[in-house]
This record gives sequence, C-alpha cells and structure tokens, in this order.
Amino acid sequence: MDERQLVDFSETVEAIYAAALKPERWPTAVERIARLQGAASAALLTPSTAPRAGGFIVPFNLSERSLQTWGQKYVHEDVWNRASLERGLLRNGAAYLGDDLVPDEELTRSTFYRDFLVHEGVRWLCAGIVFDGSDADLLPTVCSVFNPPDGKRFDDQHRSLHALITRHLSLALGTMFKLRDADFRAASSLQALNRLAAPLVLLGARGQVRFVNDAAHRLFAERDGVTLSAGAANDDMGWLRATGGHRSQSELDRLVRQSLGGDIHRPEHFTLAAQVARADGRPPLMVRGSPLTGANELLGEHRVPPSAILFFVDPSARLELDVDTLTRVYALTPAECRVAREFVRGASVDSISAILGVSVATVRTHMSNLFDKTATNRQPALLKLLLAFAR
Repeated sequence: MDERQLVDFSETVEAIYAAALKPERWPTAVERIARLQGAASAALLTPSTAPRAGGFIVPFNLSERSLQTWGQKYVHEDVWNRASLERGLLRNGAAYLGDDLVPDEELTRSTFYRDFLVHEGVRWLCAGIVFDGSDADLLPTVCSVFNPPDGKRFDDQHRSLHALITRHLSLALGTMFKLRDADFRAASSLQALNRLAAPLVLLGARGQVRFVNDAAHRLFAERDGVTLSAGAANDDMGWLRATGGHRSQSELDRLVRQSLGGDIHRPEHFTLAAQVARADGRPPLMVRGSPLTGANELLGEHRVPPSAILFFVDPSARLELDVDTLTRVYALTPAECRVAREFVRGASVDSISAILGVSVATVRTHMSNLFDKTATNRQPALLKLLLAFAR
C-alpha cells in the first residue's frame, strides 16, 4: 500500500471498531469499506438468511427496493452464495472475487443476473467471509463490494485487501454479536426505515415519538401540517403537534390513541386515518397508524420495542410505484398494481373501490393476492415493502 492507501485503510479499520461500540455507525463503516476498494456499492449481510427470517443487511449505495427484492425474491437464486456453499468455500476469513465463485460467462447467463443484478447495476464482486456458520451463535456473514457492468473489475489486490478488512470485521462483529446483538439488529432495521421515501414515525407506549425517519424529518422541518415538539427528559424525541389548529390536533391525538390501543389481529384498524390541515392551501396530510407487536421486526425482541407506527401521506406528492419492477419481481397483475398504488397513497379499501370503480370484494381479493405474492401478512409490513418501490 502507498501512504494514501495506508491512511484510508487505518481510517476504515477505525470506523469498523467504532461501529462495534455504536451499532448505528455500521452504515458509515460499510461505506468506508466501499470507498477503500473503489467500489460503487457494498453490503454487510447474511446471504443465506433474509432479514425477514432473522438475518440482516447493512448496505451502501443500494436502494431499499434492491434489498427488498433480494430478500423477498432472489436470496435463494443467488448463484454466488450457492457456489460458495456447494464448493465448500465458506471459510472464516477467506476472500473471493466473483470469478472465483462463478465464471463471468455463467453469471451473465443466470436468472439471478438477468432478472435481478443487471437491473440493479451490479456485475463485479469481491466478497469476504466474516463468519462461515461453524459457530452456532453466528449466522454466516459476508461483506461484499460491487461494481457495475461498465465499472472496474476487481483483481487480486482487491481480494488481498478485502481479506485484511474481513479479519477486522470478524473481531468487531464477533464481540458485538455476543454482547450487543439486539442493538445491532435494531440499528439495521431503523436504517432500512430511513431509506424509505415516505415519512413515518415510531411511537412509544405513551404516544411519545421514538424514531423519525429522514423523510419525516424533512416533512416536520416545513412546520406545515405536523411538526415535532420537545418533551421532558423521558419523552424520547418529543411529541407530534399539528400546526393546523385544534381540530387537526384532536384528529391526530385520536389516531395515536387508536394506534396504541388497537388490536394487532384486526387489520381494519390500519384503515383508520387522520386528516391534518395545512396552512398553505395544499390538500391535508393523511396520517395512517397501526399497533405493533411486542416483538416486532423494527427493534428486535430483546429491547423495549415501539408500540405503534404512523405513516404520513402527502396527497399532493402523488407517490408512484415502480410498477415494472413489482410486476417482474412479484408477478403482480395490472389490477393488483393499481390497488397497491392507491394503498400507498393512503386510500382505504372502500376508497380504493370507489376510485377504481370495482367492488369492495374485488379490492379485498387483490389485497389478499398482494399479501400472498409479497410474503407479508399484515398491512404495515405490506406498506413498508411497497414504499421501497415508491418514488
């Protein structure tokens, strides 16, 4: 390494160990690894275990749409992972180039590449085996960096450097997994919420705000409809306040109470919404809420979880779904895509029926198909997935 590379390497290692102490810093560490390798994107992940099955993924420059698509549809089509398993290449500390696992000609002929990777701008791979699964307490874990088809192909120098990085990752992650597993899973889940285009917040048991994603921060900064007001020291981030007057505040408070007190086994609770007036004449904000289970996927089961989630829909923003990708990945029909589009825009089943001119029974059938095809079982989970495909 030259002097500049040594400095970059040292700073990357420092970022890795800093993340072991503060799990919310793992996205920064993964970004530093990608920069060190001159990679366009990167991911620290459990390649054989999708997040919904207890795994995790910490990405750099990979969209939430890409991650949802991989986790829901292509985790078992991953030819790189399959080859490493079949050839017994999963060994602690080993590093591989994509060609070491699957010849490039074979990769580009695979369904995994033609139906997924090429659409995500990924072709070249350098991967390090952080954990090979020999320790029952540690899921098989890989750190991978990627370049696009027209980007630089990784070489032996990248592989050697990645092997060094992988050793540090194993030390940092190994210690953290033994001591702070719940914190790490919480941080990775919240980062996924930050990548969504739609504003959302997580509420504590008293209705206090526990988490605000980046889109909600931008919405609240406008102070037009809803904002965040500070509370006491034990009130986490504070409280939601409607800027449009007493009636809007009452509507918002009602929704918060219903979301906190709702029955998680009754999906109709999710259709309850509040309309919050805006001062500039734009259509009112639509706020939708849902209770969360005691061991929900947002914060892990080993720490105090949030009690409810609220989604904010701005009718003037007109969220659009990436219909082509949804059709390709989940085999949605045009009618199901239309229902999904209105669903992410905040419409209830009855409203979707009126908007599309079909019966309520038909809308419910399409919703049932959406649950089946996306492998989700509750409306908040379905909405979270669909929002990953929204723009």
